Amino acid sequence: MMWNLSIKQVRWSAIFLGISNLLLVIIGLMLTMEAYPDCAFADVFPLILVLFVSCLRLSTMIPIAIAQRATAFTIINSPSDTRASASLIRRHQRVWLWSFSCLLVGLHSTNTTWLHNMVALFIIMVCVVALIQCFTGSDVLRWRSFYTNENKAWKRHYREVFDHGMREALCCLGRFKYLTVMEEDEVFSVAQLLGDLVSYRASGKGHLELLAGLALMRRESLMPKVQEEIMEAPEELIQGAVDFHPFAEAAYTGPLLDVGRNPILFLCAWLYRQGVMTPWARNRLPKLKGDNWWRGHARAFLKYVNLPADALRQGRVCQTRCEPAYFVVVLHDIKSVVICVRGTETPEDLLTDGLSRECLLSTQDIDGLI
Repeated sequence: MMWNLSIKQVRWSAIFLGISNLLLVIIGLMLTMEAYPDCAFADVFPLILVLFVSCLRLSTMIPIAIAQRATAFTIINSPSDTRASASLIRRHQRVWLWSFSCLLVGLHSTNTTWLHNMVALFIIMVCVVALIQCFTGSDVLRWRSFYTNENKAWKRHYREVFDHGMREALCCLGRFKYLTVMEEDEVFSVAQLLGDLVSYRASGKGHLELLAGLALMRRESLMPKVQEEIMEAPEELIQGAVDFHPFAEAAYTGPLLDVGRNPILFLCAWLYRQGVMTPWARNRLPKLKGDNWWRGHARAFLKYVNLPADALRQGRVCQTRCEPAYFVVVLHDIKSVVICVRGTETPEDLLTDGLSRECLLSTQDIDGLI
């Protein structure tokens, strides 16, 4: 009874990968024993490497399953809804199988048909198993066998998954501080929000069912509606948007916009716009909070809108604790003050977008701006 229960908890993809890796080991041993007497070790080395990776994958499936079970029980049995990552050690190891294109060893020493077929089957299996492993991930057991319809467990599970994935992605982008932080920060807040969004898993619904429902809702919302009156935008508002659009675009002082303008030489264009080659002119530029030593962000902004240095009065380009970048410009010719708030450009901006919500501005919020 316990054996049947354990089999039901295993994912079908994990069963397929386990059997496929076992077949790779068996076929690889047969080919190695057949080819080694007549071939050098360098010719048989790809086969031995694939054998080692397959055995490593098989040996890691058991500890990964144990870690999954311990993680699930920790989330279910936790008395309070606190951050689970502080008490869990995620030992999910992703062991990828890589295909090799030089596995035609031993063919010159024999002309038997079965050996040719074995080598062809071995190469195909290596490619297929490696591709399937990339899409299925490292999970061995089914989480539904532990969580069933517990809403809180699913929320905490996906909160941990999103938190771990976002920190790894930010670390790959050079934001190493998010990988070592222990307190609740903006990454944790976004992960908590995303965990709440996938609470439909508690009702037994899958991701494809959610996407199908969203597609039906979008199709319903795109139904043609009869509009009695279509108001045209005032010409002065359109002209104002055209006049202030360069300031909004200039706020992106990083290399993001240069990638679209100069796909090949975007790095050179960005360094030129930052004024890296003329650092001696840094004292003529205003100092922004978070700007680099040669004040490149201030120079890039002013160069794009073609304004003198005294037009830029204040600004911030650093990205900490959901503080967006902004620039304050004084235009004397039209007697106006332009405040440019940059949109999404950095990974921190994505976190800010995930935490943003709609709110109404009161008179106290805009006091002094009118």
